[in-house]
Amino acid sequence: MPKIKQPTKKAGRARKEVVVEELFQRLEGSDSVVLTDYQGLTHHQLEGLKKELKKKNASFSITKNTLLKISVEKSKKYADLLKDYTYEGPTAVLFVKGEFLDALKELAKLNKTAGLPKIKIGILDGQSLDEEQVLRIASLPNKETLLAQLAGMLNSPISGLVFVLNANLQKLVFVLNEISKNKPASQASVAAPKPVVQATDEAMPVTVQAPSEEVATPAREDPEVSAEPTADVMPQTAEEAVEPVDTKPTENTDVTTEGGDK
Repeated sequence: MPKIKQPTKKAGRARKEVVVEELFQRLEGSDSVVLTDYQGLTHHQLEGLKKELKKKNASFSITKNTLLKISVEKSKKYADLLKDYTYEGPTAVLFVKGEFLDALKELAKLNKTAGLPKIKIGILDGQSLDEEQVLRIASLPNKETLLAQLAGMLNSPISGLVFVLNANLQKLVFVLNEISKNKPASQASVAAPKPVVQATDEAMPVTVQAPSEEVATPAREDPEVSAEPTADVMPQTAEEAVEPVDTKPTENTDVTTEGGDK
């Protein structure tokens, strides 16, 4: 039986060119990338992370910095975003297609439990982020959770509005019932002010005369007005003074007459 020839692996420069091309295609086909330091992770942890990321439409690959730098420089998506990045230390790249939040959560989960991998830089939706920012985004609720929260927020005002409307209708019915029960008493309370109004109308002449008396009172206290009563008294004294004068001459005439007669 003839032996099957195994394909010979390319080595040296040819192999590097193949790797650079593969990295370049993966960069162009991804929507987000995260560069990490994987050193310290066990083989079991790496394989478990790759398995979970595959379910999230993402992949995690260990690369050489020199080859990754060449691939990035060829890429139109990431050349400008990573032009200031320094390729140092062991590097593994997270490639994400489409929604990146679920993939970031898997990366952050391992980072929380094992403290690895350390995030160097993340390019998410065309923006460059550091480790703290990437982990903060990873802590956000996923799309399904956000939709559930949004549905709850939309339903809660509607249920609250229905409760308020029902409560107001019940209050309105209660008030209308109370008004219907107390209707005779309310009519009596409305008719009661009529005698009060008539009483005030009859009292109007009294209120008009009262100011005239009050005006006359200060007139008597005026010194000029107070002189009039003295004038009234003086004619009486004058008349009393005239009467003795008139009586004296009559007495004198009587005396002279008597004298003459004598």
